[in-house]
Amino acid sequence: MKVCIALLRNPIHSISGDAEDVRLLSSKLQQSGVDVIVLSCKNNPHVSRKSNFVPTYPIRFYQQRKWFDLSAPFSFYRFVKTLRSISNEVDIIQCHYPTPSFAFLSDFICYKNSTPVITNLGGASISETKSIIQHMRGSYKHYLSRILINNKYFIKISKFRCNKYIVSSEYQKNLLKSFGIKPNIVKVIPNAVDASRNVEFKKESSKEKLDLKDKYVISYIGHFTHNKGVEFLVSAFSEILKTFPNSKLVLAWSGTGSRERIITKIEKEGIQDKVLILHKIDVSLLLSATDVLVLPYVLTIGTHWFPHTLLEALSVGVPIVTSRFEIMQEVIEHGKTGLLVEPANPKQIAESIIILLSDEKLRNNMVKEQRKVAKEKFDSEKVAQQYIDLYKEVLNG
Repeated sequence: MKVCIALLRNPIHSISGDAEDVRLLSSKLQQSGVDVIVLSCKNNPHVSRKSNFVPTYPIRFYQQRKWFDLSAPFSFYRFVKTLRSISNEVDIIQCHYPTPSFAFLSDFICYKNSTPVITNLGGASISETKSIIQHMRGSYKHYLSRILINNKYFIKISKFRCNKYIVSSEYQKNLLKSFGIKPNIVKVIPNAVDASRNVEFKKESSKEKLDLKDKYVISYIGHFTHNKGVEFLVSAFSEILKTFPNSKLVLAWSGTGSRERIITKIEKEGIQDKVLILHKIDVSLLLSATDVLVLPYVLTIGTHWFPHTLLEALSVGVPIVTSRFEIMQEVIEHGKTGLLVEPANPKQIAESIIILLSDEKLRNNMVKEQRKVAKEKFDSEKVAQQYIDLYKEVLNG
């Protein structure tokens, strides 16, 4: 069986969740005996075709030079043309899109093409378009482009001609159903986490390696864009210090979003000596050193599938505080595998962190439940097998 996985990103270097998912899925499929090739967006046509997981070939996209890219139609044309040209060389084409708004591209790939096409649709944020308006002042460039793309009018362009559409959650499936997409062509397969990468470090030795010995470590890992809500965590941390003065806030920055904006917020709170901003970091090491991981998302727009950081934390076993969104509630059971708070609410964030830091038994029970959920639902080998079963189902008609 030969599968071509194609996505509108560079899976080798991209830090996005969907690129990470493709890296992991491709690797596990290859290990299971599936012949996999990846077609990806790379602005440099001379980039190496080798990666550390599967053969990867570039589709040259036009270089985006502005926050709104007018060259996108030409890039999409090349994407579709390339996939149609190789369709006879593979058994299945599998496209990965960051939002259902791009589903129409697969219609063109399917047109008069006998090769089965499966499409993964990310983006849990279509229904949030109206609620984005209240946050526009925070980062209008970040949100405006997403409002223009993530809306029902773009989605309705698609005729949904693929054999199957894959989403990671029941929330996304119900969302697609509300737009008139037949449930029988939508399959829920969660994105996965590679537990073998998460080496278990001892908490105290991990803290010592990061120079955080004898401190309560509260961490955030990800972008500094407005929708991730890091500034609300900074505000909450000021309150936490009143109860737990021997705490340290560690912000592991992905490199995306304004670092200066967060530093300004930290300085305004007057807690510079209590906050550590890291860039390149061993995520497993930081998670092992962490007493509470906080993912204080304001909106899930820009979050593709289940956040990869969330799944890694479950695998390692880290008490979690995150925002109460439907997609998060499929992973986090309040009080059992984490604590849920209202978005953009520093008071609730602070109260939840204090509850966890005050109750070691609760933290230990939470870690046990998290590892159980990660193994049963998000294990990469189990997820890869679900894809293999789906490929067989589609090929057998």
